[in-house]
Amino acid sequence: MLRLMDAGSVVNQKLCEITDTPLRKLSKLNFQRITHPDDLAADERLAAKIASGELTLCVEKRYISKTARRWMSASPYPAFAPAGNLKYFISVVEDIRVRKLTRKFPIVSPPSLILR
Repeated sequence: MLRLMDAGSVVNQKLCEITDTPLRKLSKLNFQRITHPDDLAADERLAAKIASGELTLCVEKRYISKTARRWMSASPYPAFAPAGNLKYFISVVEDIRVRKLTRKFPIVSPPSLILR
């Protein structure tokens, strides 16, 4: 997802699938509108640190979709104008629902199926 500061967002089809949101609608939203409300204040603080160059990170975060709350891994990178001001963020987003579910409900094989 590319977050353009004043012109909406440029998104790809995969992000639309992850968030269960049509391309037209999602491209009009910013990250604040799809971030889980309990995570918003912390995400905004992190965005300010990333924009200032103080921090680089990959974070696991909750997003809101039409059908459920989803877990994603997000790696935001700031893009600056020649004058040095923040122009937009480029974010690499990965759906990590399966990983989160397997942590919560680990799959345990019967002893006879464990390879040695």
